[in-house]
Amino acid sequence: MRELLADVTARLVRHELYVARFYLQRDNYTAAVLRIQYALRNFAPGLDTATAKAGEQPSGLEPEALLLLGETYLKMHKWTDARAQFEIIVNRFQDSGLILPARNFLGWMRERGV
Repeated sequence: MRELLADVTARLVRHELYVARFYLQRDNYTAAVLRIQYALRNFAPGLDTATAKAGEQPSGLEPEALLLLGETYLKMHKWTDARAQFEIIVNRFQDSGLILPARNFLGWMRERGV
């Protein structure tokens, strides 16, 4: 049962990220941010320990959502918000394959002084 729930949760997150990318392609950054935030708030309980419920399992897609959110903030020139997303990946998801892109974005931001 737990595996089925994890699969359903992952599908819901993937759908939200798909919709967010749809909005990004149309330069609707605010809508993309809202979809990603919705996915993180509702399907990534481990990111917010204040609202996490006992027994909730993360979807495994949190680094992908955070990276997409950070990239969206970069496009919006919201440097502080973008940096925060990349730093969460670097600090909390060391096993993720997305740690390298997150570090690259942080380096890019440092080089440009933003």
